[in-house]
Formats: sequence, structure tokens, C-alpha cells
Amino acid sequence: MLICGIDIETTGLTNEDELTEVSWVFMELPLFSTPPVVRQNYCKIATAVSEEILALTKLDKPFLDLWGMKPGDVLWLLEQELGVHKPDYIVAHNGNNFDKPFLLHKCTSMGLPRNRLENTPWLDTGQDLPADKFGSSKLAYMAAECGFINPFPHSAVLDILTMFRVLQACDIEKVIERSKEPWVVLQAMVSYDDRELAKKRKFRWQDCGSGETYPKAWVKRVKLSEVEKEKSEAEFKIFVL
Repeated sequence: MLICGIDIETTGLTNEDELTEVSWVFMELPLFSTPPVVRQNYCKIATAVSEEILALTKLDKPFLDLWGMKPGDVLWLLEQELGVHKPDYIVAHNGNNFDKPFLLHKCTSMGLPRNRLENTPWLDTGQDLPADKFGSSKLAYMAAECGFINPFPHSAVLDILTMFRVLQACDIEKVIERSKEPWVVLQAMVSYDDRELAKKRKFRWQDCGSGETYPKAWVKRVKLSEVEKEKSEAEFKIFVL
């Protein structure tokens, strides 16, 4: 089985922001049984990078002007390589909420093909790993639980390799099976005084990462198979939205 890990860096979190890096790594399963095939691509940008983003990525406009490619050329190359090598899965960390929609939007806005990017199945290491495997969905914390630290976070290639090491700690077939399950949004029926009970079970105020806002509600998104377990373990009533 061949997988393609993808990670991007951008000037911000909205569709109007620019790509600064689009990198991908092809690797056969079992992971790290063969050398990774690495594609690291920086992108030219039109505007300066904010101080906040620069502190994270270290990618400023002079560097990108010197080493970057036109973003459309990078996205074209990505789609072509996906078509040539035909990975069974694309893997990204929080890819369903960010990388995939961001890349698809950019392809559409530039009039570029997006068939392979859109239709190859995606696995998300921020969402599809076993629910009880890690104490956090943050990649740095997951890596630490696996016994190592990524010394260069927000370098896309190294984040991909870190993600692969985290994925290596899981049963890939179970990850694939979980990725196919639908999501369910739960609401914790708690009073203001009992809000800590909801927070303890990782319910969030008004936003659970689904892209929607739930006014004045403590919400959490779980896979369908986990609903009954959540209901039985919670110290409060739960409503399925």
C-alpha cells in the first residue's frame, strides 16, 4: 500500500491567504520499511508574511522570492504526481478541516485540475486515529507520547515524517475503518456551574471543529460508534444534534 503525506504552510487560515509551502512524501507500508520520496516546495507570495506566522514557519518573503515556485506550478505538480503514482491514501494532520479544503479552493481559484487531490481517500491523523490512543490531538503531544520530539515544527516535510511516526504506532486497518465512520455532534446538557464536567470530557464551548457554530452550547464531535460510550461515561445527559 502506498500513502502520500501532505502538509502545507500558509500566510493565514482563510481561503484568501497564500500558500508558502506545499510538501508531500510518498511512502510504502509498513511505514519506514522503504526510503521516503520527498517533495519539498516553497511558494512565491505577493505580500509580506505577518510577524505571527513568521515566528512559526521562519518563511519570509525574501526567502520565498529566492527559493519559491509559482503556487500554481506546485499544485499542478502535486496533482500530476498523485496521478502518476496513485497512492491508496493521502494522509494529513487535521487535513479534513484545513489542508484539503484549502488546497481544493486554491486549485479551483487558479483553474487547475483537482481530481486526484479530491477523490483519493484521505486519512486524518488528527481525527482518525483510535480515540483512546493519545491524550491529545496535537501532533507535538502525540509525538511526545511516542517517545520523540520534532525539533522543527511547521517545517512541512518534517511534520509529515513526524505524522508518519505517529501513524506507525497505530493499526493502519483500524485507522482506515475509523476514517469511514460518520461524525456525530453531541451537546452536553450542563448548567453554568457544571461546565467543568463538560470541559473534563473535552466538550468545547460553541465550536467542536466541525466548521459550524453551536450558540451557547458545549459540544463535542465523535465517531458514530463512540456515541453510546460517551453517553454511558459522562456525568451529565448528552443530546445528539
